[in-house]
Amino acid sequence: QGDLNRYDFDIQLNDKGAMARLDGIFMLKGKMHSDNHIMVTHNASYTTSDVCFKGVATDKSNGIFNAKALVSKGIHAVKALQSNKNLLLKKTAQINTKPELEIYSDDVICSHGATVGQLDTTAIFYMESRGIPHAVAVQMLTEGFVLEILDRQNISESEKASLLEQLSLSITNLA
Repeated sequence: QGDLNRYDFDIQLNDKGAMARLDGIFMLKGKMHSDNHIMVTHNASYTTSDVCFKGVATDKSNGIFNAKALVSKGIHAVKALQSNKNLLLKKTAQINTKPELEIYSDDVICSHGATVGQLDTTAIFYMESRGIPHAVAVQMLTEGFVLEILDRQNISESEKASLLEQLSLSITNLA
């Protein structure tokens, strides 16, 4: 919400069958700074965690994403997934990302991934050559980038449309 934000999540999956899913979008402009730290500890068998965050930064903003999944010793059938994808709209913006896995068990399905990049200039050029103004092309591509998070939500189409409208306003304010 403000220019400096820090979010800390400490999740303990202590019971068989426990599940945690965290989806998030962070958008930064100006000199905003946002820290997102997530710790998921799997203390029981048959537990699942799924973390999926997307970040968009412009101007001189700075984002940090750190997620760690810890799988305790002696448990089995654990699934821990982490994904963090980020988009820099200006070269002066930065996002640092560090997904981590700490695994002390053999019977697991675990994955983590992170990306930081810019919009595809070829896609922007293509859209502009079809008469779409640059700012609109950037907005459309950025909306498409973060839409995955909304698609992961178990919400009605009207709720999704309302969130997409709010998201579009946020993206417009980034430019």
